[in-house]
Amino acid sequence: SVHLDASIRLWDTRTGDFAHEVTGMHNQPITSVCHSPSNSNQVLTNGRDDQLCLVDVRKYDCVRRFKHSGYKNGVNWNRATMSPDGKYV
Repeated sequence: SVHLDASIRLWDTRTGDFAHEVTGMHNQPITSVCHSPSNSNQVLTNGRDDQLCLVDVRKYDCVRRFKHSGYKNGVNWNRATMSPDGKYV
């Protein structure tokens, strides 16, 4: 799950228990998370810092950052997604 405190929280799906908190991927609230259809170890996050971040949940690290001067995330309900083959965001 992603949160307005700019953190990503990982949960154990077997028990429902909290597993790990990832910080430092964004410096503003994170508005959405999308699981990569081509890599089960990666999620795409969308932040109010106007960036998308491809996060490796095994390493707790941003493997690729996407930003463009024309992209602005101006609302908390803005959502990012990936193409079915995982090649495009």
